Amino acid sequence: DTVLPVLPSLIRKHIRSVIKSQRADGEWQTTEDILWIPDHDEVFGDAALYYGLFLDTMENRVKHMQGFAAWWWLRSGTDDIGFGCVSSGGSYYGDYAHYSGGVAVGFCL
Repeated sequence: DTVLPVLPSLIRKHIRSVIKSQRADGEWQTTEDILWIPDHDEVFGDAALYYGLFLDTMENRVKHMQGFAAWWWLRSGTDDIGFGCVSSGGSYYGDYAHYSGGVAVGFCL
């Protein structure tokens, strides 16, 4: 209800839902999503559906905020209190969930 309304209507009317799979509490779970945050395998895995967007270079994973490289959250959890992140340099790490960071929102047309 927060992100979708700010997308241009021309894009919003063509967005389609997708089935996403992820590990949660040691088990695979699926959800049907219109917007989502990529997980570890989608950003770093060589068999991931969206791997081509991030390629196998750290520079392609770097996101910018106000002109500066910024770290961003992944959908993947690392443990009870942490989540996977992409560093401002494009590498993977885990961090505690109480920090504020950016996200890369995914959607399919």
